[in-house]
Order: sequence, then structure tokens, then C-alpha cells
Amino acid sequence: MVALAFTLGLFLFWTLVGRALLAVVSPRFGVLRAWLLAPGLGLAVILISLMVGNQAGWPIGQFARALPAALAVIALALLAWRRPRWSLRALFPFFGAALFSLLWTGWPALQFGFNWISYGNDDMANYCLAAERFADHGFYAVPTMAELSGRDYSSYFFFMHVADMVRFGGEYIVAWTARLGGLKATQAFMPAIQALALTQLFAAAGLALQFGRHRRRALAAAWLLAVSPLFMLGTLYQLLAQVGGIALQLVTLALMTRAWGTTRRTDLMRFGVLTAVAGTALCLFYPETTPFTVVAYVAFQGISLWRRRTTSAIVLALTAYTLLGVVLLLRHNLISYVSMLVKQLSSALHQTNLAFSLFPYFLLPTGFSNLFGWMPIAKDFPEPILSLSIIAAMVLSVVVGWRAVREAWRLHPAAILLLVQAAVAIQFYRSGSDFNLYKLAMWMQPALAIVLAGLALRFRCAALLVVLFGLTTAPTALHYARAAQGFVSGGMTELRYASRFGLAIAPPADPDAQITATIENVVAAKFAAAGLRGRQLAFASRDYFRPSTFTDFREPPLPVRFQPHFDDMAQARPLMLERNERWVTDSTLWRTVFSQPVLTRPTDYYLGLADQLSLFNKFGHDPLAPFHSVFELQAAATVHNRLIFVHSGRGNHYYLGDRAFISFFQQEPDQFAPGRDFNGLGRFMLLRVERPTEQIYLRIAATRTQLNGRTAWQSAAVVHATEDHPLGAVGNGAFNLFVGPLRPLVHEGGSYVAIDFAETAKVIFDRRTGLKLLYNRDIPLDYRRLLGWSRDVSAISAEEYQQLQRPQRVAHFPEDLSEASTLEFSGAFFKHDVPTLILRRQIYADSGGLVRPNERKTSKIFEWAANFYSCFFFR
Repeated sequence: MVALAFTLGLFLFWTLVGRALLAVVSPRFGVLRAWLLAPGLGLAVILISLMVGNQAGWPIGQFARALPAALAVIALALLAWRRPRWSLRALFPFFGAALFSLLWTGWPALQFGFNWISYGNDDMANYCLAAERFADHGFYAVPTMAELSGRDYSSYFFFMHVADMVRFGGEYIVAWTARLGGLKATQAFMPAIQALALTQLFAAAGLALQFGRHRRRALAAAWLLAVSPLFMLGTLYQLLAQVGGIALQLVTLALMTRAWGTTRRTDLMRFGVLTAVAGTALCLFYPETTPFTVVAYVAFQGISLWRRRTTSAIVLALTAYTLLGVVLLLRHNLISYVSMLVKQLSSALHQTNLAFSLFPYFLLPTGFSNLFGWMPIAKDFPEPILSLSIIAAMVLSVVVGWRAVREAWRLHPAAILLLVQAAVAIQFYRSGSDFNLYKLAMWMQPALAIVLAGLALRFRCAALLVVLFGLTTAPTALHYARAAQGFVSGGMTELRYASRFGLAIAPPADPDAQITATIENVVAAKFAAAGLRGRQLAFASRDYFRPSTFTDFREPPLPVRFQPHFDDMAQARPLMLERNERWVTDSTLWRTVFSQPVLTRPTDYYLGLADQLSLFNKFGHDPLAPFHSVFELQAAATVHNRLIFVHSGRGNHYYLGDRAFISFFQQEPDQFAPGRDFNGLGRFMLLRVERPTEQIYLRIAATRTQLNGRTAWQSAAVVHATEDHPLGAVGNGAFNLFVGPLRPLVHEGGSYVAIDFAETAKVIFDRRTGLKLLYNRDIPLDYRRLLGWSRDVSAISAEEYQQLQRPQRVAHFPEDLSEASTLEFSGAFFKHDVPTLILRRQIYADSGGLVRPNERKTSKIFEWAANFYSCFFFR
């Protein structure tokens, strides 16, 4: 409850600051509209203040509490002076919608408090690390080589924000929120993004109030947005820049399209202050949306001039004052804004290989259902719900489009914005730009809610229609929110149980101890980097922070040379080259190229994930045993034969790797062993063995049972070591093998083995039914190239192998196979109720104890009813 109260406090403080600014600049702005746009303006004031202070060299942590204290005093004084009107009766329903949205989206915070990290994606980890840098350093502070050696991985974001001039507004808000509340950035992130979501909701309602008394429409839009699953997903999926940026876009558009009703230059200059503040914040927070804002504004003023609703003098004057104000407030950040915008536009024009599409959702017929929230992304409801939802969403899309055209002619800015977004969406669809179409669908939610509200109000039962819409989208919303608890791996959840156990790491007593992380999960690695700032930490699995810069400062573009901090920016390339030369070594082994860290001293401690959260080193541990921490820190003396996956050219990490050469994928529920997880497999896997014994056995447990038509293992599969050993997998389906004895190959100070399954991984083609077959049938829903799934890859010593306790019988199939980790077998396949078992090394199994599942057949009617129930009540 405290975390949600903190979120609400942030939102109310932004409202206070923004309302004070409106009271001074435009006293007759309008009672309800002023309060609805106030949070966005308050956010803009905070953001610009943070920018000025931090870029002057002050760490945000130094003035994180002084700034709101000063602004609160000033705001209260201005409000006492101006005494703006307000109506509790008018505002109460909107605050009710905001409170409902906060609880409907953020109810997992009631379980986990400030430890709630939702899906815990890579964007969040980056935002948090960068926020820690801004909290403790000035914007242009150049990192030291000691920091880059592993002492402070937040310093690597110097290359992103300073050298590459990437937007930084979201990081500022997280840094300020964290230091304001005395929290870590990972704890402050969800309260900050939820406050931004409430700001977006109020901004959408404020935009709905343009041109006329449309209080009912604004309220209906607020409630429709509050129950919109895609609006919720932006928050739960931690798209910080998007959530805050869309809020600022709506505020900017609402201010720019307001009927100011004056031609006096002084009045227009004052009004230009408001639009400039909001526009500047938008440029800092989310420059990608500024083209949509500009095009919508130009279209609005063009229609307005055509219909003689305004004069060119007012339009030109307000536009000129706004642009001048934005340029003055941005200062040299104007160069960064233009640079960022050019990069984003270039990426939007990039052609996507749809055979490897990560975000195919809105290229398929189900994209219409996803847009309105009648079906979750990447999860299909059973027939006939699937086809019915597609038909309903397609029909509603046509109706909404026609409604938007009519309202655009009547000068409703939300309708114009929706048409601009729809036109771009069509172009993205035609070019196959999957990621941009996916993002745009979420950007459309506020304008879509406003137009839907206008459509609903044409009927007497408008309130009932809004409630009905919320009820029909509730299953999807619950699906997103439940996934945000982090109890089930796979899908959007990157790190299971992170919210339940927290991300705290108890550091070793020696502050100079060398810690080597064996973590192969990119998000977990970055959370560990944030938790161990100031400690000597190295990542052996992958160089997660390898710096790069797009700007060549030897021959920089002309505008960059006018950057007042050009000398600081120009240090990025020499630092990058020196860092890579001193702290990273590149090697080639078994025809694959890889990188490994150079340590300043031998490893004192190993930092890894809990056994249940990793593919590796599970042998000897009960997979169902309770655990209470995401991370495990072990003294090096207690570690032997620990495997570390090494990202290499032939076997990439799944995150941002070459999708044709990915070695293994993120965890997902094991369909044959409830409560456990396994990982999808690619062809090649390079493994480093830490503190190996003279001889080892490699334990590999894997299955291909789910790959229809591709269930047989290749006899040519091999394990590379000092000498190559055949994998020995035979038959179809699952195997659990110990390959050895092996002598790891010593190469440049490290010991290595590798697994080559000798088969090219291929896509799994899904079965589609109903209207999902309408178009784009050749786009796979699952981009992964797989040749199976693995439950464990571990190494044990030869002595440990000889002492293994072997099971005497298999009484229950297939449960006993997955339970008995020491039972060696290959070819356990379960299809059409015919089990096949091939045992190795003279291990006895009582095949008579194999139990077949019940062959009862369920009627189609009962099956449909059960599916219908399960899709609405996720059990």
C-alpha cells in the first residue's frame, strides 16, 4: 500500500506544480481542463529543472529533495495569490478513474511493495542503471577507467547519453523519484511509471475536452483508457519513455490546439510559455512522437484555416513563440533531439525479416483483437472466441475510422491524431515493420479511447457500454497483470520470482574482492550490476556492457562541433578503445569467436542465479526445493566444475543475438514436469568450466518430444573438449546422459567444453484456425529456431560420477524419468500412448511399471465450454 500511496503522491505533486503554472500564465484556462492538464505540465517543469541542474554538473541526488520543496512553496504561494477555481464534484469522477487505474494495473504492488519489478525487462534494467549514474554524477561526468573495469557499470551509460545523445528524460524521473523516496532505482521505477500512466490518463481526458463542454466524453475516455489492456501493458512492460512521452504529447497537443481567442501579442507570448514548456519536455522525454504531434497540429490548423475557425496571424504567432521557447529551453539539447529523431526515423524505415519477427502480433488478423484488448498478445483464446473477437474488432475499427474522419473535420484534435497514427500504421504494415507497428498500437490507445467515448455517447446507455467494454477486456487485463507478478517464467517475464524475493545481494566483507558473475540472464546481470556498484564485478558469460558509439568524433557532423561539452563527448572513443584493450580479450575456439573479461586478480567469489532460475549447474539440487533469493554468492574455494555459458559467434545469447545462431532461449514452463522450467535449444553451446577437476562428466538433460516430425537426435552430435566425444543420444524424444570422461581444453587461461548438436535449428510452425488464417499465414508466431529443450547442463567430477546412486526401477512414466537425475537413458518418447525407453550402461528399469494416461475422450461441447471458462478465469 505504501508503494501505491507514493505513486499517488508523485501524481498529486505534479498536479500542484502544473496547476500553479497555469494559474499564473492563463488564469481563464477553464476549470476542469486546467486540472486535467496540470499533472503533465508539472511533470514538464520537474523534468526541465532536473535537466538544467544535472547538466550544470550537479548530481540529481544533491537536489532531489530541495527541488520539490522549493517548487511546493512557490506553487502554494502562486495558488494562494491567483486562487484558481476548482470543483470537487467535477474532479471526483476523474480522480476515481485514476485511482481505479492505479489499482487495476498496480495491484501486484500490494503484494510486493517497492520490490515489485513487474516483468523486469532489459529496458527497465537500463533505465535503473542510468538513473543511478544521474543521481550520483553530473550529466557530462567522464567515467574513470577504474569504473569501467567493473567498479560501476552505471558509468557505461555515459556512452549512450553523452556520446550518442540518446534521450534521457525517463532516467531523470527515476533518479529523482529514487532519491526523493530514499529508494534504489529498481524500487522507484514502478511508482514512477505508474505516476506517469496516471498523468497520461488525465492528459487524454484533457484533450477530450477541446472545443466545447464535453465533460461526459472526457470522463468516458478516462474510464475507457483505464480499462484498456494495451494502456496497462505499457506500464507493466515498463515502457517508461513511452508512458511519459505520450502523456506529454497529449498535453502539448491540447495546448497547441486550444482556442485561445485573442490576437494580442503579449497574450500569445504568455500562452507560448505553456506550449514551450510541454513541448520541451516532450523533446527530452520521447522525441519519437514529436512528428505525430507536429503533423496532427498542422492538419488541425489547416482544417481550421480552411473552415475559417481561426486566422493565420494567431496560428503563426503561437507557432513561432512555441518554437522559440522550445529552442531556448532545450539549448544545446536541440542537437541531441535532432540526432535522436534522425536515428529513430532511420530505424522506422528499416526492413524487418519477418521470418525472424519478434513482434508479429499486429501483422496478423488477431492484431485487431489485441488492439481493443479482447485477446492478449501472444496468447490465443480458443475458437469460436478467437474468430468472433477478430470479426468484432474489424467491424469496430471501420466504425471508429469513419467516426474519426467526421470528427477530424469538426476539429477534434484527438480524432486527427488517431487518423495520423492510423495512416502511419498502414504504412508500417505494408513495409512489414513489426516492432514499430507494435509500439504504435500502444501509442494509439488514448486517441482511440477518446473517439470510442464519442461513439458510446451517441447511445443512451453510454455508461453501460463503457462497463461492458471493461468487462470484455478484463480477461486480457488480468492476464497481463498476473504475469507481472513474476510467478511464471517465459513470455514477457524475464526473471521469475524477482518481485517475491527482491534483488538484494549481500556483498562480501572485503570491498576489493573480485566477484565473477556466472549469470547468463541479461536482465539479472544488469540488476546485479546495480546492486554491486562500487564492487569489482566481472561478467564471464557475455560482455553485457561493451560500449559503442555511433558518432565519430574525429570527423563529427558540423552541429556536434558547436556542443559546449564537445571535449567531454570526444573522450568516449578513446575510453572505449582503452577499455576494450585492457579489460576484454577476444579469442577463437572450435571455429567460434568469443570475448572474456580480463580480471585484475583471481576470482574470490562467484555470483550466480538460484539453481531453479538457470539452465546450468542444476545437478545435485532438488528442482522443487524452496529457495529464497534470486542471486547466490559463493566463495571461490567452495566452487568446482561450475559451467558458464559463453556468448560466441556460433552460439549467441537469446537477447539481441543473431536469431539464426541463438544457443538457448529464456526459461519457460516445462510441460512434462509441473513447477519446473526448461530452455529452448539451438545448435551450438560454448561453455567455460570454472575450477575444473582433472576429468569431468558433462550431464545433459534434453527433450524433443514436442517437435512433431523432428523428434530424433543426430548421431553426429558431439561434445568438444581436449578430445571430441560423441554425445551418444539415440532414438526420439528425451534423454539424460553423462558424457565423459572429458578433459576441458585449456585456452588462454580458461577451461572450455562445447556442445554441437550437429543439426540446424528450425522454426516451429503453429497451427492456426478460424479467421487467423485470413492473411500472413507464413509469418511464424514464434521466431525461435529450435531443435529441442534442455532441462539441465552440468559438470561433475569423475569421482562424483562413480559414486552416483542409481535408481533401481521406473515405476511411473514419465515422472520417474524427470525425477531420477542419475538415471541415464535416451529415446524416452511418449506419443499415442506408446512409451519407448532405451537405457544405457546396464541400468535396470522395470518397464512393467510404466503407467499410461487415461484415454477418456471428452465431448466437443464440454471441451469448448471448458476452454471458454479457462480463458476468462486464468487458473
